[in-house]
Amino acid sequence: MEVIFDRMVDGDKSKIFYKPFYRRNDFNDEKYKPTFAPNAYSGQTVSMDIFLNKWQGSDMFITPYVRNTFNSKCITLEKIELKNQQWNEIQFVIPDTNGAMIDEVGYIIESPSILTSRAIGALYLDNFHIYGDSEYSIDFAKQFVEFKSVTPFSHNNGEWNLLENSMECISLDNCSCYTGNYYTENAMIEAEIEPLKGISHNLIFRAKGIQMHYLAGFDGEGKVSLILNNFGYERLVTVPFAWRLANKYVFKIECNGNQIRFSIDGQTVIKYTDSQFSEGMFGFGCLEKGIAKISSFKIKELN
Repeated sequence: MEVIFDRMVDGDKSKIFYKPFYRRNDFNDEKYKPTFAPNAYSGQTVSMDIFLNKWQGSDMFITPYVRNTFNSKCITLEKIELKNQQWNEIQFVIPDTNGAMIDEVGYIIESPSILTSRAIGALYLDNFHIYGDSEYSIDFAKQFVEFKSVTPFSHNNGEWNLLENSMECISLDNCSCYTGNYYTENAMIEAEIEPLKGISHNLIFRAKGIQMHYLAGFDGEGKVSLILNNFGYERLVTVPFAWRLANKYVFKIECNGNQIRFSIDGQTVIKYTDSQFSEGMFGFGCLEKGIAKISSFKIKELN
């Protein structure tokens, strides 16, 4: 991609960015009610090759940045001086946004050129790549209800709202929500869950869709189950666990290859081996009528 800079002087700035996440204000109507999950997360690496062809002016600088979609502020990294008439390999790690999503990943262009020698020339951009293991959190105090969904989730059935810095799930029968990288393989997924009504409250992981995923969590009074949904529910294992309504619990899933470990408040409750699904999204779901609050998610890829 060619980018022309024409008579740029000290104080001028321009942004070139990839948009990995969309919000309601990016659209002019609500006809189709789309939902989105980000394509870039904290902990991942961004790389790009940039060729500078400067004809006039002082040095050209690139500042990598990401934009926090909660407050629309740019988080900038170290400024990089571009070398003229050669390819510059630019690489940086996406910083932690403390529970907010990222809706821009890119570079700020500037030059300290003076008025009598303005910067003129072109940049050539190639091989833009976002890759590597992510490590991030979802803070519901920094999310929004848009297109009838709680960002950054897609929902299937149920009623979902933001309430007291949490996501509230009201299940009338069977409901679920999903987000994250569709190709996530090995990961640690942690969430704080508060069951308020009902007997079914589960973390979802390695989800290929609403009919293909695993669930782990409360499954009846005094019981915890690991459940496979493959166009029908199969309880892979059920164990006793004394849980109560209106108590907060930290659910944690660690899936590595075909090994699945589920813990509650740091106590390992289920260890199981299964290889039917090797990758997918994560979320929360109920198989029966009930109400729950989810206070946060933490995700760390282990590949």
